[in-house]
Amino acid sequence: MKAMIILNPRAHEGHKPQQRDAIRGEISERLKTALSLESVEWRETAFPGHSRTLAEEAAQQGFDYIFAGGGDGTINEVLNGIMRVYPKAMPVLGVLPFGTSNDFFAALKQAEAARTIDEQADLTLTFDVGHVFFDEIERYFCLTVGIGLVSWANEQYLEASQRFGRRFAHIPAAIKALLSYRFLPHVKISHDGHKPKKKRILALMINNSPVIAGGTALTPDAKINDGLFDVCIIKSVSWLRLLWLL
Repeated sequence: MKAMIILNPRAHEGHKPQQRDAIRGEISERLKTALSLESVEWRETAFPGHSRTLAEEAAQQGFDYIFAGGGDGTINEVLNGIMRVYPKAMPVLGVLPFGTSNDFFAALKQAEAARTIDEQADLTLTFDVGHVFFDEIERYFCLTVGIGLVSWANEQYLEASQRFGRRFAHIPAAIKALLSYRFLPHVKISHDGHKPKKKRILALMINNSPVIAGGTALTPDAKINDGLFDVCIIKSVSWLRLLWLL
């Protein structure tokens, strides 16, 4: 039994390199004891998307556990790397919450707390995974996927964070998203096999977690392991109304 930890060194600005190095040994020993592991290997990411490649290689090499050391973005990349190999291999996905918001980890803890006494003896639990196709893009998700203003705002946030840092990127990202966003045309929406209906929307989010973006409760009844996805549709509004809401 062996595990790989894929660490995103940029996941949390509050952790200095020497602090991460100091806890590596402790984490490795705790995992070896809890999971009866023979070895724990660490890999650091060097560029966006690297976690996905490392996770795919680890799954192909027969690692029994693959841990994402970072935030929700790192977890998403590791998940996609594992799912590229599925069903030929299916290692256990683990999480070390080194990110800024850690929404997926919070959802895991909520699901863990809801387990019965008999279920608590198991160190692992199952969770729901979504599969998305969009033009030439194919991705898996375990937390959230969206279209519309929320998705566009996230793109602006990722761009602004490179200049202002993740802690201070929200305001410039929100301003740019508002000024540059173009409303979606009518979107066809179908669920559970029903006939598609056209809607003009501001945003649509399909969530596997009650909260996203560090605590925003768009789908408060969502559970990460109930076999369902919760959908939040935000209706289209006028520009004046949007400014008022913001």
